[in-house]
Amino acid sequence: MSDSKVEMTPTLESWRSPKENIYDRFADELGKWSMDGNEPFDGSQDVRFYLELEEKRLKEHNIEMSYSLEGTGAPPMQTGRVLGGVLTPYNSNVHYRSAVESLSFTRDGETLYKHQKDVVFYETILDAKNEDDLDKHPYACPNCGSATTIGELLRNACPYCNTQFLMSDLYPKVMSYYAIETVPAPEKIKEKSRKYPLIGAVIGAVAGLYSSIVSDYLTLGIPGILLTLFYMLLCGGIFAFVMYMLYSISLLGKAFKLAGKSLPMLPALGSNKKLNDKLTVYDPSFSVEYFSSKAISLFRGIVFSKDPKELSFYEGRQIGDDFSDLIHCAYKGGVGFSAIQEKEGMIHVALDLYLTDYYDRGNRVKAAEEKIRMVMRHKKDFRVSDSFSITAVECKGCGGSFKATYQKHCPYCGREYDVAIDDWEVVSIQK
Repeated sequence: MSDSKVEMTPTLESWRSPKENIYDRFADELGKWSMDGNEPFDGSQDVRFYLELEEKRLKEHNIEMSYSLEGTGAPPMQTGRVLGGVLTPYNSNVHYRSAVESLSFTRDGETLYKHQKDVVFYETILDAKNEDDLDKHPYACPNCGSATTIGELLRNACPYCNTQFLMSDLYPKVMSYYAIETVPAPEKIKEKSRKYPLIGAVIGAVAGLYSSIVSDYLTLGIPGILLTLFYMLLCGGIFAFVMYMLYSISLLGKAFKLAGKSLPMLPALGSNKKLNDKLTVYDPSFSVEYFSSKAISLFRGIVFSKDPKELSFYEGRQIGDDFSDLIHCAYKGGVGFSAIQEKEGMIHVALDLYLTDYYDRGNRVKAAEEKIRMVMRHKKDFRVSDSFSITAVECKGCGGSFKATYQKHCPYCGREYDVAIDDWEVVSIQK
């Protein structure tokens, strides 16, 4: 899920991220959110919004979710810088780390589903390029949603609710995250490639000793003892080799299995470049990273909402019961670009989202690998700001600020808010 414009760093040491603390802190906050419902402080407003809705969905189904990530091997590293476009005042950086992901769902103490997987966990962290330029770009107050600038919030507090902020309250923030299942980290493979042959050697040696005792070799004196030692060494070596081969075969089998699960995502290869080439014609500051993150955020907000038709950013049909039992949605790191067309002054983009969705099926939770087709649109002369958030907007009629995620009509003057003026909106979702 990365932009086609990526500056790859040349050495391993240069991959070390100055934002390692943010990466680890967010991963820890995500686990705590699953336990206490407090959205991650380091998450963007959109991330916090759909996690809030997911928490409500879990409570509606009387399901408790437990999620945790245990980092393995090297500390978080940075794959490269994702450029947000030539006009944006923000930088997007992708960070990753090998980890063990644990997920479980329980109801009334009964386990409905659980897994533990080796994954690579990715976070995209959005930060300001230059704090001196932040007065030039609009921003919605995270507390009341009023339109202002980051510079104003930092220097003089919000002019509407008087809330004061530190820079860390505003940026950097995690704008998206996802886990990709993989073979164990190199450190774990190295550890187990030593452990299993050693276990095999011990088992083989015991088997050699036992066969010698049964054959009464030990009663033959020194020759019998030497013969017993030979059998122990021979059996130990054979068993160690067999255990090593079995472990290697299991790793190979898992690699093939994961490759097979990734095959449905092959159409997404090259989509980022196509999307970037098509949409930078309309908006030079277009960012594939921002767009992909926005698409996943909007999807989650819609499917976890009680009434999607009340959301300002959804103009499609009622989705019925297609997602009423959806309790958790895991992005697989791939968005496929299908088509783009202009009609009636709007740009329509058809996307395929590749997800692992978890559904409540009564006595169990079912994990389903799904491809969701979603169509998004924006006015043809658009220019999207990375600072825009669907959780707080300004009414174009009376100037009042409100959360358009929960209502599409201004609570002050009743005017319907057209989200396509500021950002993307969704016009259809189907499995």
